[in-house]
Amino acid sequence: SGRARLTDRVAAVMRPLLEHRTHSEQTLAALTEVFLAICEAAARMLLEGDQQWTPESLAAIVGPAAYRTFELG
Repeated sequence: SGRARLTDRVAAVMRPLLEHRTHSEQTLAALTEVFLAICEAAARMLLEGDQQWTPESLAAIVGPAAYRTFELG
């Protein structure tokens, strides 16, 4: 499916960020799903006419929140 291909591509980009972690494949699978969920939610919010979001206004909120989610220390 299209989502499966997207999941694989996102995981390929994220994999180098997680190689040093214990259980990196499990962590990668979980964080890939979290990232895709954030993206899907943002897309839905932009498509809902009653929310009045612009890409810029939504990115100002979602971008920093997503970044903090993936600070892996």
